[in-house]
Amino acid sequence: MLSKILSDLKDIGEIQASAIFSNDGLIIASDTESCDLGAEIIGAMVAMTMRSAEHTARKLDKGEMEHLLLKTTEGNIFSMKAGSNAILTVLTELNGNEGLILLKMKKACEKIKKIL
Repeated sequence: MLSKILSDLKDIGEIQASAIFSNDGLIIASDTESCDLGAEIIGAMVAMTMRSAEHTARKLDKGEMEHLLLKTTEGNIFSMKAGSNAILTVLTELNGNEGLILLKMKKACEKIKKIL
């Protein structure tokens, strides 16, 4: 079921790869075959970055983090909590529709929460 959620995300066309990681960065499910970087490396980076961002938001009294966006010169990496034990991460094209991607990710996170 998780693989279906990830493949549905890829159908919007702007998402190059996606994965669901545990809060420790372990792979729960992935659709990263088109990505040169291994899912293990992405998972470790995402878990560390999410923990750091959540800690910083709490220290600054900015509430709960909704999503994390890393913009690069070659594309973007979006990460979003999918319940208390999982993180959904997608790699996108450089000029992807951020609003559409976030909307689709939120819907996918709701489905992931129900499964996990």
